[in-house]
Amino acid sequence: MLFQSASPAWFIALAFAVAVIAAGGLYWKNRKDELDRKWRITLSILRFGFVFCVCILLFLPVTETTKEETRKPVCFLALDQSFSMQGAFADTGQALQETDSTGLSSSFLQTTLKGIEHLGKKLENDFRVEEIAFGATARKGFGPVFSSPATNYQALFERIKSLSPEEGNACVVLISDGNPNTGSEPSAAYRACALPLFTVAIGDTTRHPDIFIGQVQHNRYARKGNVFPVRIHIGKDRVGMEAATLELSCQGKTIRKERIDLGQTEEIEWEIPAEETGAIRYELRLAPLPGEKNVQNNRAGFTVQVMDEQRKILIIAQSPHPDISALKQAFERNGNYEVQAVACQRGQRLEAGTGLLDEADLIILHGLPSKEEDLGRFATSLERKPLWYVITPSTSLQAFNQLPTGIRIHARNHSWNEAQALFNRDFSQFEASDEEIARYLDFPPLHCPFARYETLPGGQAVFYQSILQTSTRDPLAWIGRQGQDAVLVITGQGLWRWPLADFQTNGNTGIFDRLMERFVQLTTAPSVKENLVIDCPQTLSESQRLVAGAQLYNASFEKVSRAEIQFLLKNENDGKEYAFEFLPEGLDYRLDAGFLPEGDYTYLASCRKGNEHYQASGRIRIQESRIENPQLPANLNLLRNLSLAFSGKSFYAGSFRNPNPDVWESLYQEIRQRNDLEPQISYRKTAVSLIDRKILLVLLLCLLSTEYFLRKLFGNL
Repeated sequence: MLFQSASPAWFIALAFAVAVIAAGGLYWKNRKDELDRKWRITLSILRFGFVFCVCILLFLPVTETTKEETRKPVCFLALDQSFSMQGAFADTGQALQETDSTGLSSSFLQTTLKGIEHLGKKLENDFRVEEIAFGATARKGFGPVFSSPATNYQALFERIKSLSPEEGNACVVLISDGNPNTGSEPSAAYRACALPLFTVAIGDTTRHPDIFIGQVQHNRYARKGNVFPVRIHIGKDRVGMEAATLELSCQGKTIRKERIDLGQTEEIEWEIPAEETGAIRYELRLAPLPGEKNVQNNRAGFTVQVMDEQRKILIIAQSPHPDISALKQAFERNGNYEVQAVACQRGQRLEAGTGLLDEADLIILHGLPSKEEDLGRFATSLERKPLWYVITPSTSLQAFNQLPTGIRIHARNHSWNEAQALFNRDFSQFEASDEEIARYLDFPPLHCPFARYETLPGGQAVFYQSILQTSTRDPLAWIGRQGQDAVLVITGQGLWRWPLADFQTNGNTGIFDRLMERFVQLTTAPSVKENLVIDCPQTLSESQRLVAGAQLYNASFEKVSRAEIQFLLKNENDGKEYAFEFLPEGLDYRLDAGFLPEGDYTYLASCRKGNEHYQASGRIRIQESRIENPQLPANLNLLRNLSLAFSGKSFYAGSFRNPNPDVWESLYQEIRQRNDLEPQISYRKTAVSLIDRKILLVLLLCLLSTEYFLRKLFGNL
């Protein structure tokens, strides 16, 4: 133990002298009392000790101590709480039933939960146990309800990585049916953790004959009076040459019905008439086969937004380019846009007539203005339209800088950079999820001018340029104003690679298409006519979070940033109501209502500001998420391969019919035998002030009270 002081060493000598003077002056200078010599010495020592200790404490001394710390290894118990686990815990073809007393009822479920609880308690003797429940997302704690609409191993592994100790002294126990359906490939996602992984598979591995409706492909939008295609994939497992009936209905009315040969037909394409406007819900039903156990996946639903008319988009390009095809296909996949593209041929001037320009609701200028085409003869028509500018090597930056876009590009050395999209989190005109923001950054870079970018007030960057993984404040996508209309400037070419990357990662181009749709909505949005504006999707699936935005305008149609906006959501099927409140985000407001069950909902947003009361209402359709299937057999191979790849071992807890309750003890013994999962001992030196020691206070009180008692006894006080 080492003592140190913040005061000079000679203060100790001074404290000693003060204590001697205090004791000697009181008991040896005054000779009037008749105290015996031994009592005089005793009282002097008491007084000296008290005064000396008080003086020393005034010098703020500290003592350095070494403390031993033992850190237990961490064991993460991860329990899959997705909807498919209901089938793993229940009898074949059945789902867990709700009871008033115990919640989800199943003897196998209760045995499994007790086994997990017993395992956790035994591990707590040697480990710090962290319980994690996961499904579409991951959170700490169990509280098993098995209702999550998706299984995302990537979300679980990212959560474990964030909670893991830096020294990596930890292991993971993954309890699941082995059926992930969202997120990255499990083995690739777990490499970021690389901790010993023990897996426990749960569920029946037997496969039964089954037919089901697989993927349903359809247009998101349709035009009233037209027909739209629906492509239905029929899946089958252990089914021979049987036949089944497929039926399509809308609002309880059968639209089409067909008998299909399961031995020959795997895909059916129908053309459906769009007769009513609005969000129209369609239901598909595949008649079950005799004796088929799993009939839940014989149904599917989809929603089509039927519009009265389509918006017209005109793409004008300096020359043919793959960007044009990528944009055109994205708009056509939306189904709500009529797209036409024109381009110069071999350096000739554009042949687009003013009539074509006047009919367009949005004009996209790719590589324009250029040296060959300055657009001067179209100036009158362009000034009245929302515009997109895509900067390419053919763009004349000198002519572009003369346009009222809110951004100017001053080229340097006529060179170009490869710039990736870095989303501006302060951008408030639309909501982007964390997943979308991460995907944007993974998109291939655009070819942008190496230049000095000058932005003017009144605009905002949607994306910044990230060059060689270095963030910049140079815009990659910029929203500005041209009079009453919006202008979008994309400062680079190469957009055609974005939908390819999106498809390679997700199997579809949904994120790219959604981004282009948002850009169209931003640039073609009509002027504000309502004080309270709610930006809320009309259709969602159970596996998607309901995220809504809001803007509040005063009587002068200026944005109001400090107000309480209430949001009441009502399920029309069961009458259940959900109350939320928007949170301020810049000048706008944001609401994350999380996951909602399937059904038709109405919402009422209301706000009171002073004497004014504003309201907005609408409808939302939450579609059934068919990602989770409680009748899927347990995937033992996936879990076994995961544990083998990451220095662990795989176990099987059995099924409803053949439970294996001994698996938890075997798992415990396997973990305890690991030599790389041992407590870690470290030593830490700390400096503690003596004035914080309670024992010194007790010592001072003893010295003072003893002296007082003796002086009182001898009548010397």
